[in-house]
Amino acid sequence: MNEITTNRNQSSTRCCKLTGAGRSAIAVVMIEGPEATTLLHRCFRTQHTRPITIGEVRYGTWSKTDQAAGESVVLVPLRHDGDGDRFEIHSHGGAAAAQRILDDLQSFGAVLVDPSELQTLDFRPSDDSQEDEDLLVAEALTVLPKCVTTKTAAIVLDQIRGAFCNWRDTQLQRLSDAASDETNADELYRTIVDQARLIVDAGTVGVRLTRPFDVVLCGPPNVGKSSLINALVGYDRSITMDVAGTTRDVLDAETVFNGWPIRLRDTAGLHRAANEIERLGIERALDAVRQADLLIVVSQPGTPRPGELFDQAIDQLATIPPIIRVLNKADLIADQTEAEITDPKPIETIAPEGLGVDDLIQTVLDHLTGALTAPGTPVPLNTRQRDWIRYVAAAGDFQQLRQRLTMSQSPSFS
Repeated sequence: MNEITTNRNQSSTRCCKLTGAGRSAIAVVMIEGPEATTLLHRCFRTQHTRPITIGEVRYGTWSKTDQAAGESVVLVPLRHDGDGDRFEIHSHGGAAAAQRILDDLQSFGAVLVDPSELQTLDFRPSDDSQEDEDLLVAEALTVLPKCVTTKTAAIVLDQIRGAFCNWRDTQLQRLSDAASDETNADELYRTIVDQARLIVDAGTVGVRLTRPFDVVLCGPPNVGKSSLINALVGYDRSITMDVAGTTRDVLDAETVFNGWPIRLRDTAGLHRAANEIERLGIERALDAVRQADLLIVVSQPGTPRPGELFDQAIDQLATIPPIIRVLNKADLIADQTEAEITDPKPIETIAPEGLGVDDLIQTVLDHLTGALTAPGTPVPLNTRQRDWIRYVAAAGDFQQLRQRLTMSQSPSFS
């Protein structure tokens, strides 16, 4: 039973994984409720027989039976009161270790829930006057456990601490204060609409914080796409040979550039296929191009264009992603004019030597995350939030702007 269930009739004792998706040094599982201590002692084994007290850190092993091999864990008791006990279980950061603990707890009757339901995070906007939790904050709480880097988590934490809802409340107060002054009201209307448009742009990044950006390398065969991916991730992820068509499928390599999760996709060279295997690889490459957040079009001296297949795939897109042009194997340039065939000038790289790779990484980040503003500023974290702020930015006058700013809790906008 691995899926989160909403059936609260099974048990009021709940468990969840607090740490984010992916591998880490340590994983943290929490259990709370009236049966937490009972369920815990069915699997937690320690040499000490004394009762576990709040504030203590107890080392032990996790095993469903005495015969099974135990997983080394650290137990941290957090609460013991009328609402039931609460414990953190710290284990190895691999996915299997935490999943084993969750599976065991569920087999004994605990209910797996989303971390936000346990309300373990005490980050809230500074204004606690609202009786109910602001939806902008509540939604941010559900996003935080899914972040895989500290940079993406920091953006979500800004929203949990009130960056977005405080911006909204501030603008509503400014509009209220300016309602009797038509001259200032018109200027303020334009200022807030401009700010809202910037927040809409930031949402292109905000809605992607829980999954990597897809960066697709494409181009003719044998221009060094695989070698370039190896240079970008820092190890030999792709197969490289001096034979056209070596890559027959889309190969993925997940990495992090300056705190941003990136999935690099190494595609088959775009050309007219000589056989069925190559044709299938090229079809998958074109599918990857169509789904990309950013395209890196790779060529080498003497092959400046990716070919008509690429052009056809681009023509089919409703929205064309940003495109970065790279001239790999730049050491083969016969004269400098050859590097200036396209406008703007491509980034020159020599993948095996790492030359130009840092410039390419920075350009990738500029394209993917350049819409973000300074830390602590509003960022929409899902499509509902982005639809709302886009609705705000489209307000036609002062009064409509005030009305739309109050709709941040609405499920839809039209």
